Formats: sequence, structure tokens, C-alpha cells
Amino acid sequence: METTTTRIAFSDNVDWDEALSDFLLQTRTSREEGTERFYQQRVGMLRRWAAEKAIPLTEFRARHMREYLASRQGAVSETTRRLDAVAARTFFKFCKREEYIPTNPLAEYQIPKAERPYVKCPSDDEIRSLLQAVNDRYKEGLNPKAKYIRAEGKRFFAKRNYAVLAGLVETAARIGEMLALRLDDYQPAQRQIVIRKSKGDEPRTIPISDWWVQAVDSYLRARPKVESNLLFINEFGDPLTTGQFRKAFREYQKFAGVDGFTLHGLRHYALTQLAKTDLWAANQIAGHKDLTVTRRYLHGDVAHVREAHAQAAPLGRILGGNDRKIMERRRRVV
Repeated sequence: METTTTRIAFSDNVDWDEALSDFLLQTRTSREEGTERFYQQRVGMLRRWAAEKAIPLTEFRARHMREYLASRQGAVSETTRRLDAVAARTFFKFCKREEYIPTNPLAEYQIPKAERPYVKCPSDDEIRSLLQAVNDRYKEGLNPKAKYIRAEGKRFFAKRNYAVLAGLVETAARIGEMLALRLDDYQPAQRQIVIRKSKGDEPRTIPISDWWVQAVDSYLRARPKVESNLLFINEFGDPLTTGQFRKAFREYQKFAGVDGFTLHGLRHYALTQLAKTDLWAANQIAGHKDLTVTRRYLHGDVAHVREAHAQAAPLGRILGGNDRKIMERRRRVV
């Protein structure tokens, strides 16, 4: 005798809330903190719109997605509408796989295109100023407000936040990936870290330098002696959230007098520097599956282009000999 589960029957009793709750649970266990909030907000708004329209989960179609995005036109940017569609497509793919719905209504849905938002890549000097501000902000001679922070607190915040910011520059990691690192993911003897909780769901190993090992080891000596397997924690031994760190980051920017770039801008900076040496290596460190994605993170550097052109000397290679030496001398004069 055949038996059918409630889920496979695709009853209208399977509502949005049940599927969304399950979807967010999976996201929470496999993705970084910010990703869960992203889906919760965007799919949550779609769920509320569908409830107003009395559209059951099992009856949602691509035309409903178009109607929903049309209702958002003018109220939000094209980029936001595109992200709405991306989140919905991921959600319905999950629903089909988990048998909440018989078919995926957005399987063939074309995500509307939108211009990618500009992300400023900070300069070398801006990053130096930012890192210096992490220490200077806790010196009473430079910041009178520092006197209200206990001595051990000053040491802890300075060491931890310097290690996190320097780590973002060192590894091109996302802030969520950095804050999700466990103690055993930090492997100084092998000069590497292991990113396990990533946007692409695939662990990756990233090399690290002696500079960052020194920064992290200095932080670990100031880290509270608590039972937490996370590398970076707050002063109470609890997980350090991306929201908490973004707030601290903005305060350091204000103190340093540098602005206009975000934490994600540090990833752009790191990948741009890495790509100057090897684009493929930058791609592997970034965790991108396609070099095209990595190229989107790269920013122009006129000085580097001039140096690369001088080293390649395309005309000099043809002319050769004395002509090439003459061109080299002229380049140095210019």
C-alpha cells in the first residue's frame, strides 16, 4: 500500500512560515551571520506581500515575482530589486529540494539586471591611518575619552580590533568569515588559516604572513580566558558580531579622519594588491568560482600599470639593444 507524507502531498497547509523557518535554519548552520539576516529580510517581505495577496506557497508563480518587483519599483533601487529576486530564487530552490513545493516556479526566472554599486578601494595611506587609529584611540593623550575605559579593556580592544582589521587586509576575507574563525582554524605553524563558514559553502585555506601572526598572537595574550572555540570574541567571551565590529570600524574611521570606504572595501583592496602579482592566486584566496567575479573587485593603479609597461617594454623588445636602453633612460627622466 502506498503512503504519502504530508509534505509530498503539497497541501496548502504547508505555509510560507514553515518553509521560511526551515530555510533560515539551514542558512544559519551553513552560512555567515549576515547572510541569514539578508534572506530573513528579503524573503520575509515577499512572504508578507504574498499573504496580503492570499497566494499560498504552493501556488506562487514567476508572474507573482514580477508583480512583487513591480510593486517595489520607485520605492527602492534597481540593485535592491535585483537582490529581492536573488533571495527569492534561492528560497524556492530550497523549497523544491526539500519538497515543500512540487516545482520551482523561479527555476527559469531571469533575474533583472542592475548596475553594481560602486565600492571604494582605500589607498595605502588610508589603511595605514586606520590601523594606527586602532591603537591611538585608546591613548588618553590622543583621545580624552579613553580614560573611561579600564586598562585591560584598552589593551583587549586595541589588540583584537587591530588583528581583525589587519586580517581583513591580509586575507581578503569577508568580515563574517573572519569573525567565524575558530581557534583551530588559525594555524600559525603552517602560516595559514582555514575559512570553513563561507558564502560559497566551500572551505578554503589562505596563507598568512609573519606580520599577521604577530598581531594575532599579541591579541591571544590579551584574550579573556573563557571556554569559547571562536578566535575573536567580545570582552565577555561571547561571539563578536559583524554589527558590533562595523560600529567599532566606523568609530576608528572617524578618529583617523578617513571615510568613504566600508569593511568590504578592505576586501577590494587586498584582492587588487594580490591580483597585481597573480590573478589566479587572488581568485583562489577570494573563494570565487569564476575569474570574472574576482575581476569585479579589482581597481585601477596607474603607477602599477606604468611599472608593468616599463618592465614588459613591448617596443623595446622589438628594437632591442641600445634603443631599449635609450627608452629606459627616457622613462626614468619622465
